[in-house]
Amino acid sequence: MKQLITLVFISCVLFSCKKSSGEDEYYTVTGIVLDFDSHTPISDAKVYVKVFTTITVLDSAVSDANGKVSFRFKNDGRHMTLHPAKPALLNPVYLYLSYIDEKDRTDTLYLARPSFVNFTSHKTGIYLATDTVNIQVQNDYIEPTGIQYSHPRTIYKGPANVADKTFNLQTIYGHNIGSFFFGATKMYFGCEIIRNGGVIAAISDSTNIIRFGTQNFTLNY
Repeated sequence: MKQLITLVFISCVLFSCKKSSGEDEYYTVTGIVLDFDSHTPISDAKVYVKVFTTITVLDSAVSDANGKVSFRFKNDGRHMTLHPAKPALLNPVYLYLSYIDEKDRTDTLYLARPSFVNFTSHKTGIYLATDTVNIQVQNDYIEPTGIQYSHPRTIYKGPANVADKTFNLQTIYGHNIGSFFFGATKMYFGCEIIRNGGVIAAISDSTNIIRFGTQNFTLNY
């Protein structure tokens, strides 16, 4: 009986070692790159592998005619995410939060054609030489970070008495993927006139985003 228990114990240890050093130590992640609007495959897209919450690129591959790439990872506790890129296209989904488990899976990745807003700030008021203006935009897409800003960001802060300033902004015309909305249908602008450290005037406005087109918009202050 003692020999039988010993044999069973050794068999379990051997099986456990074989399992931990075999296929279970690795998992495969397949990415399929699709057009954000038509959902058709995108070939020749570069797909980068990054560790979750970092910007370190560990690997990359180019999608085939079916938009497909595959990577094999060691199950070492690091969560791998896939990030597609291709010239003239934008990534509407910054982080695939549901795709960080360590097991075989297929991730659907998206790339979108950009839309543009030619934005001009135009001074119509009379201001002191010491007055400054802070101009912000919301829902534009920033490269190389690859982020569509859903919060206001400053694009100009300086003297209010300046000539017109023009900015060519890009964005992604938005829609739902499942129950989540990505991109935007409007771009928002705001400016504050600052005098002696205090805000003396605040202006806000918005414009519709033209799908795959260019919108011209002027904010007067």
